[in-house]
Amino acid sequence: MLDSNHKKDNIIERNDRKAIKIVAVWLIIKDGLHSGKISLQKRLEVIDQSNSGVCQPTWNEKLEEGESLIDAIKRGAKEELGEDFYNNFDFSKLTQFGFDSFNFKGSKFISYNFVGNITENQLNMVNMHKEASPDFIYVGKEDLKNIKNKDDTSADFQKNIVLFNDQYHFLVKFLSSKQYYAFL
Repeated sequence: MLDSNHKKDNIIERNDRKAIKIVAVWLIIKDGLHSGKISLQKRLEVIDQSNSGVCQPTWNEKLEEGESLIDAIKRGAKEELGEDFYNNFDFSKLTQFGFDSFNFKGSKFISYNFVGNITENQLNMVNMHKEASPDFIYVGKEDLKNIKNKDDTSADFQKNIVLFNDQYHFLVKFLSSKQYYAFL
């Protein structure tokens, strides 16, 4: 879990200065119509043509030089989901589920995955950033067959939930795990 005073508390961070570090936050809805589902952002087609229609975690962010994981998580929440959400979300309740490293276009990346819960009321506070669809996509274990990797040639952006490779692998692994049920 993360401590509200910006201190590390059981956070695993690789010491690799050459890698681009990313935090990915996956929130599971606790109540209401989408209870038990993970909320995903979907990129708008008009903003990012190369990745239009790709789904991503509830929010994610690249770390800036010298920035801690928790500071990047908080900055990303404010930038991507708005001030109201940022001011009403308990960041100390996020749990880290390891990290993945991968190469993309000649650069090394490390993605730190965090999972937490959100209420429908908190979700209604979101003011989505301009590069994302104004509405979340909701996904649960029953949607596993419709989740595709962006590199999969059979992926259909209209019919499937399509994610980047590292995010696809994390989401499928998490939805298939016992840890997923601990958050329900």
